[in-house]
Amino acid sequence: MRLVLIHGRDQDGKDEALLRKTWTDGLEVGLSSAGLGAISEHEVVFPYYGDELAQMVAAAKQGLAHGTAKGGNSGILSDPNYMRLLAEILEGAQEGEISVDVATTKGLQNTALAIRLAQLADKTSFGCRILSLMTEDVILYLTKPGIELQLNAKIQQAIGTEPCVVVAHSLGSIIAYRVLRQLGAQAKVRRFITLGSPLGLETIRKLLSPPAREVPKGVASWVNAFDRKDIVALHPLDTSTWDVRPPIENHGSVTNHMANHHGISGYLDDVLVAHRIHEALNGT
Repeated sequence: MRLVLIHGRDQDGKDEALLRKTWTDGLEVGLSSAGLGAISEHEVVFPYYGDELAQMVAAAKQGLAHGTAKGGNSGILSDPNYMRLLAEILEGAQEGEISVDVATTKGLQNTALAIRLAQLADKTSFGCRILSLMTEDVILYLTKPGIELQLNAKIQQAIGTEPCVVVAHSLGSIIAYRVLRQLGAQAKVRRFITLGSPLGLETIRKLLSPPAREVPKGVASWVNAFDRKDIVALHPLDTSTWDVRPPIENHGSVTNHMANHHGISGYLDDVLVAHRIHEALNGT
């Protein structure tokens, strides 16, 4: 059985072989912890697109900067409505309505305050701009057809039409979803596993629709795993965000030990994640 691993954002400048090894090593740790066999008997496909994405994002940003210089948007931080929203959330935190854990080692993006801010902003007109500040490559992929077409072609070739298991992280889960929708029943994906996925964000859902959201026709089952402190994966893919049939299995008890709660190793070495990958690869 083929195992297709689709990485996420911010992977430019990485050595492809070492990055692939990071993925497989993390999964091997999870399999070992679960008392399961290694993946060495399976073909591993790792379509690397980090450098291509970085080059396309740089070109797109250069064009956007040129537009701003001619009188475009001066930025979200200068928007008084956004600043009022931020002030309201900060006030709530000071009054104890929002539990703020001091992120001395994991960074501002992992404080309860930052996560709450992102959750609330996602439901407003600021959602797209907030996401742009956090993950500009995600927004550019979703809004620039040229970037989408080039990345989709690479991922589609990796998934193909033969039986496989697809594991996708972060931005990779968005690309994989779009490609699987395009492939339709031609795809033969025994299980689609999304890790640290932003697909639950309302901002992302709006940019993906139409067409209506669904489990891609070529996907037999879908498992979504996330750490509740991962600011990229703010919402589960449940009936409140993805009311689809068959329902997506959500695993929200991951404790990602990586510095930002989003790192791939901290997902792949999770025992349940490893188990779901193993059983799909081995037809159990």
